[in-house]
Amino acid sequence: MKFYIEDKYTEFKLKFTPNLKKEIIAFANTDGGTIYVGVNDNGVPVGVEDIDSELLKITGSISQAIAPDLLGFVDITVEKIEGVDVIKVAVQKGVNRPYYLKEKGMKPTGVYVRLGAAAVPAGVEQIRSLIRDTDGVSFEKNIAFEQSTVPFVYLDRFLQEKGMVRTEEFEHIYGLKNRVEQYTNLAYLLSDNCQFQVRVSLFSGEDKKRLLEKKYFDGSVIKTLYDSFSFIAQKVDVKVYPKLVLFELLSNALIHREYGLSSAVAVNIFSDRIEISSPGGLCDKLTLDDVTKMGISQSRNTRLATFFVDMGISDGFGLGLARVLSFYKGVAPALIFKHTPNAFMAVLRPLNYSYAKSPQNKLLEFLQENQGASSSEIEKFLGFKQTKTYHLLTALCGQGIIAKEGKGKNTRYYAVE
Repeated sequence: MKFYIEDKYTEFKLKFTPNLKKEIIAFANTDGGTIYVGVNDNGVPVGVEDIDSELLKITGSISQAIAPDLLGFVDITVEKIEGVDVIKVAVQKGVNRPYYLKEKGMKPTGVYVRLGAAAVPAGVEQIRSLIRDTDGVSFEKNIAFEQSTVPFVYLDRFLQEKGMVRTEEFEHIYGLKNRVEQYTNLAYLLSDNCQFQVRVSLFSGEDKKRLLEKKYFDGSVIKTLYDSFSFIAQKVDVKVYPKLVLFELLSNALIHREYGLSSAVAVNIFSDRIEISSPGGLCDKLTLDDVTKMGISQSRNTRLATFFVDMGISDGFGLGLARVLSFYKGVAPALIFKHTPNAFMAVLRPLNYSYAKSPQNKLLEFLQENQGASSSEIEKFLGFKQTKTYHLLTALCGQGIIAKEGKGKNTRYYAVE
């Protein structure tokens, strides 16, 4: 008699048991594999007495207890091995991973992967990895962890006020559900369960030495936007910080932030400025000039951006920023944008903001807006003669505050972050 061995791709079961579901899920979430029902733990085929009953239990278990639907990736046949009838359950690697037990949900107690010759619970990071591998890196299109009960109290009320209803068609049009009827992270962002926050901090001076008040806002991103905006508008003088500008910058921070990062959108209110920063830099190869001067818009959260535009919440990144910048035409540097690979910030000064600054600070703010400025452009901005400009640039380069590239007429100066 030939003995068989369990390994990463092979599992033996003497008969059907509820644990068979875990083995099937583990194979579907990993690299596929085969389960033989009617083979004991020693790898000896002993057969199955009631084939029809066992087949019914196996297929019923797969269709009723596992989500999303996995039947299309499982082939169940009866084979004769060593003279006895054995049920062969061949499981392919699924395309809608992670698969999980319906009763447990998409969490470690419900998601299994194959490790060696065993099915083991997947950790949270493994589950996230399965989601990314299946649906790509776009957060909003990925499968939401919570599938069973997703509350949309605020969203439904918001839609009702607009004469709309959240139907199945609506959910598919806007991407709240995917092709296999699973809620996406966009649904999570719009749900009452959303935990991504806006943090508003109010300081007494021009730095963070004395915090007067701090408040967090979460829930549906729509509610978070309106609640945090209402709070901010109560704390500042809207005559010098126009509501339209505040709302546009705040909505852009929520629309275009990197939701793969858990940090909050931060609004810091100082005596002389407001800083609004969001996790995640500019998308792909976009530059600050592309966005602020050319009006080019590209969002990492295209579905959320589309939803906000269609619902009349936002005009879109390019149009919104163009409208914001129109408020500050001729009074720069009252509005400055900064960015790093992992963050984007708008620094907002009151509309009556003056140029009562040192030449060094004025130059730094100018270079933050105009990276790659020539000496002649700097002369014109500062109102200095060539010699005075040269000495200032030389001193700041020597201190490492600014840097220059190129030679002669091609020389350009940059602010050092």
